[in-house]
Order: sequence, then C-alpha cells, then structure tokens
Amino acid sequence: SCALNEAIRNAKGRIIMRMDAHAVYPPNYISRMVSALGEMKADNVGAACETLPGGPGLVPKAIALALSHPFGVGNATYRLSNAADHAPIETDTVPFGCYSKDVFDRIGLFDEELVRNQDNELNERLKQAGGRIFLIPDVKIQYFARKNFSKLWKMFYQYGYFGPLVDKKLGKPTRLRRYVPLVFVLSMLLPAIIMPFFPKIGLVAVGSFSLYALVNLVFSYLLASREKKPALAAFLFFSFLVSHLSYGLGHIKGILDFWVLGKRLEVERVTISR
Repeated sequence: SCALNEAIRNAKGRIIMRMDAHAVYPPNYISRMVSALGEMKADNVGAACETLPGGPGLVPKAIALALSHPFGVGNATYRLSNAADHAPIETDTVPFGCYSKDVFDRIGLFDEELVRNQDNELNERLKQAGGRIFLIPDVKIQYFARKNFSKLWKMFYQYGYFGPLVDKKLGKPTRLRRYVPLVFVLSMLLPAIIMPFFPKIGLVAVGSFSLYALVNLVFSYLLASREKKPALAAFLFFSFLVSHLSYGLGHIKGILDFWVLGKRLEVERVTISR
C-alpha cells in the first residue's frame, strides 16, 4: 500500500491503473478499461479473472478450479468461470482496478496498514461515498493461482487475517461471503473447546464438518467429472478445505489481534526521489 500510494502521488495523468503480478493482461486491456471508465461513468472498473494453474500437475489444476467456483469463493463475480457471460455489472470490488485519479482526492489513498485487502477496503470506502464500480466481464485477465497447498494456505490466511482490520477501519461489516469461512471454523472450534465440560456438544463439531465434507465432496466430484479427470476430485476437496480453513483461522486471529488486543501494525514507508 505504501508503494502504491507513492506511485499515485507521483502520477501525472487523470487515470490510475493498477496492474498486479501473477497475471497476464490482454493487448486491449488498457484501452478497454479507459474507455469503460468513461462509458459507464464509473469511478473504478476492472476485468474478469480467468484463473489458470500456477504450474503443471493435478494440485495446481485443482487450486485454479477451486478459485473459480462459487463454493470456493462465494459470489466474488470477477473470479467465477461464467463471468464473461454477462454485460457490465455494478459490483463491490474488481481485481486491481482502473480509477479516475480524483477518486483518491475524494476518499483518500490506500490504507498503509493493510498488507492484504487494501483494495477491498478502498473500494468499500468508495461505495460508501457514492462511487460506482463496474466489472467489464468480456475483458479477461489470465491470473495464475498459487501452485501448492502451502502457498494457498498462506495467501488465504492473510486474506482472513486482515478482514477484521478492514471492518474495524470501516466501522461496519463488509460482504457476507467474507464471513462464511469464519462461521464454518467456529462451528467446529467452539464445540471442541466446550467439549470437556459438555461432552455431547462435540457432536455439533462432528455434524458441522460432516455436512461440509459432504457438500465439498459433491462439488469436487462434479468438477472432476466436468474435467474428465476423476483423480482430480481428491485434490479439489483439499483445495476447497485449505482455502476455507486458512481463511477462517486467519479471521479468528485477526479478531483477537485487532479487536481484542488493539494491535497496530508497523508501516514501512517508501519515498520516490524526484
């Protein structure tokens, strides 16, 4: 966030376009985003993400599929595999973003305490201020997902961890999809904590995980069948499970750190010499 803000302060143009790594952009990306910004009378526009495997093999393939499915990412429209079937959609956030520069004069820059989720927090502020954000689904960014479960765990744990800090800064909850993994993890964790005093409460945790595992297995089987690769089902199951568990556990740690303990993060500032 610090580097992004320094770049924005030094920018001379009327439009700020953020282009992150782990991605390949189509040749018409810049021109389409700039024209869409004007056509939609928007404050921010972005493209759909076509999530691709980060390497060869079944694990990267499964991770990419999980991050393109509603069971994996909820209603984050820009990530879903059918996003390109729609006309421009007014939404809550888009990947990376193409902003009118005056947006940052109106609502401020990226929050420099946020290592992750800084775009979500800024877009929520933009919506609160009456701004309009549009997804342009017929423009596709090729986004390369993490290539193994450890990297997937780290990424989603960080997403979950910074979620409570975003809520605290905004003074309100954000989108429902960001709390579902928290509820899932708490439905198993809280009964496990109480079980020594009320043994039967452990059945709640067993029931919760059993129901989750059943739904996960169904989606994993259906996706593997669609890809005509039955062996993919097991890796899909773990891709969904890793992303949901890590996000939920990260969210709990974030609540403890930022809400309960009032932790503040040290900001490493950067300056571009002119």
